[in-house]
Amino acid sequence: SEAVTSAVEALAKLANHPDAASDSIQEKKLLKLATQFYSYLLKTKDVTNDFSSMKKSVRDNVRRALAALGSICRFYECAGAADDHTLDSSVFVIESDVAKLQLDNLSNAAFALFLQYLSKEDESTKCLALRAMNGVFISRPRVVLVAEQMGIITSVIGDEAPPSVQIESL
Repeated sequence: SEAVTSAVEALAKLANHPDAASDSIQEKKLLKLATQFYSYLLKTKDVTNDFSSMKKSVRDNVRRALAALGSICRFYECAGAADDHTLDSSVFVIESDVAKLQLDNLSNAAFALFLQYLSKEDESTKCLALRAMNGVFISRPRVVLVAEQMGIITSVIGDEAPPSVQIESL
């Protein structure tokens, strides 16, 4: 996962470089990569409510997709990425038509998708989703406030949350 994170960070930095033209080859590759991971998570989100019962290959692919997509959200800086003071939770909608995914709407759609995985029953998937969401939180701090308003923060640090999820939330 660290290798994937490092590779994504390098590609995002190249795509964000001031000398890179908009719609550069690096930006296109980053979008293609993001779309592949997003598509997999979209396709897999309703397969089960408990990924611990799934084959190891599926669990590994979900882990990899969440980690990579979270890293893309963390490291790629969209033009005009600063959120409004009054960011509304209604912007977090899963884009079911992956052809409409662009780097500038990816973070919102990915965050909505991460929420689906956070609601799964198994602790491992919850932790992976929380780690992916952290990528959005780092690049867009105002999303933390929206997450708090949505009750997400309380749900992962509250007494009802599994200990592993509480630790991951720190």
